[in-house]
Amino acid sequence: MLCHRGIAKIDLHVKKRIQSDLIEVFQNLRHAKTEDPCFICGQFYPTKNFFILTMIDLGVGFLAPIQDYTKGSINTDIEAIRWALSGKSILVNDPSKEMGGLGLEGILQYCKDNNGVFQIYTGNDFWGTDLENTIWQGCNSLKHRFKGSMLNLFFNFKN
Repeated sequence: MLCHRGIAKIDLHVKKRIQSDLIEVFQNLRHAKTEDPCFICGQFYPTKNFFILTMIDLGVGFLAPIQDYTKGSINTDIEAIRWALSGKSILVNDPSKEMGGLGLEGILQYCKDNNGVFQIYTGNDFWGTDLENTIWQGCNSLKHRFKGSMLNLFFNFKN
């Protein structure tokens, strides 16, 4: 999608950074433990210089693999989201684990640095950079449990 003619005007360094960060997000899909498809859609708004990308999997969500990896020290969906965003990951170089991840810290930092928005929905909770300075302090509970995970990324390319 980043090769689309409408996005051609975006700085090459910015595109490479976003591509690298998206690889991190895609890498995490293996943790979903599902045979169901993953859904990805995006839209670029050239007059607003805004690119929106949504990814959904119908797997186990963030909590189960993180809770397993941390031997039960992470017990809620919001704790799992925050753990994943803090730069921690289920390490690739641990031969006793079949899973590996690169983390979500890079994409979070890009969104913060460029007035973008990053949202995660999983299990009973959702979190978003757009909620950080509200009474919810970045997160809130969902009325119904969300099966799997949904990530919304709002890239702001305005200078």
